[in-house]
Amino acid sequence: MFKFIKQHWQGKLPLSISLWAVFVGILVLFYFFEPWFLNYFFKDPQQLINATIVSLVLTKLIIFPWQLIGLLRASDKDFLKEGKTTRTRMIQLLMVLAIGFNLNASVDTIQKATFKKKQQEIADEYQEYKKQQIKNYQLSFRNKNTQLVIAGELDIGITKAVSDILRVNPQISSIALNSIGGHIYEGRGLSKLFTRQRLDTYVYKECSSACTTAFSGGENRYIGKQAKIGFHQYKQDLKAHKKSVGYHDAQAEQERDLELFKSRDIDASFLAKIFNEASNSMWFPRHDELIKAKVINGIVE
Repeated sequence: MFKFIKQHWQGKLPLSISLWAVFVGILVLFYFFEPWFLNYFFKDPQQLINATIVSLVLTKLIIFPWQLIGLLRASDKDFLKEGKTTRTRMIQLLMVLAIGFNLNASVDTIQKATFKKKQQEIADEYQEYKKQQIKNYQLSFRNKNTQLVIAGELDIGITKAVSDILRVNPQISSIALNSIGGHIYEGRGLSKLFTRQRLDTYVYKECSSACTTAFSGGENRYIGKQAKIGFHQYKQDLKAHKKSVGYHDAQAEQERDLELFKSRDIDASFLAKIFNEASNSMWFPRHDELIKAKVINGIVE
């Protein structure tokens, strides 16, 4: 085998063998075998990309130059011996076409491997999204898909789920909240997300506890005539937090959210009262209090 490889490299094989067996034959073999081999043995998308790179280095940067140079040398010797210019030019044209073909095939192979990885990432994201959907909250649309409705507990992962939806639905201009609370970290995350996206927030039924933090992030904030917004002290809820997040200092978290409320230009005298109610109770300010304190911009139907 080594002798054969060396003879082709030196152009000592008959031109017909160098051309049809070594050059054309191996090109055709790689064209069909390489994709099958890669996709059959490498199912993981990242492994497929790595294997594709190794394969391309081997076939296109090592074997193909060996094929090309050996055929070129065999063609030159055949021309010196036979003097057939047309045949030599045809072989040279074939080599140029093969270079272009190999470049195109290499790009196509890498693109397919990358596309497969992207497909897997999309599938993984979709599965994660489905997991989010079976948690203690629901996400839906209203007003011709311009308003995203968040209902239920502000559970771990909801900020990412909402962010993903906003990324692919740029027409959304407002958020409707219907929640009695949840994780304070998620309430804070949603608030910052709404502020960053300059979204208006609405409450048509109730928004209490951590939901009020999310609500405060709205560019403009509105509540329905029968809606209510509730405030109380934070507490360490082991049942809700022990498996998902580390222990937090309730007082420190209240201070963080207080700063967030202040950044929304809410009246300081109002903010001084939002954590007065015990954690097992709830303070529901009147609508006129909310307007005066700039918690809301108005009341809607």
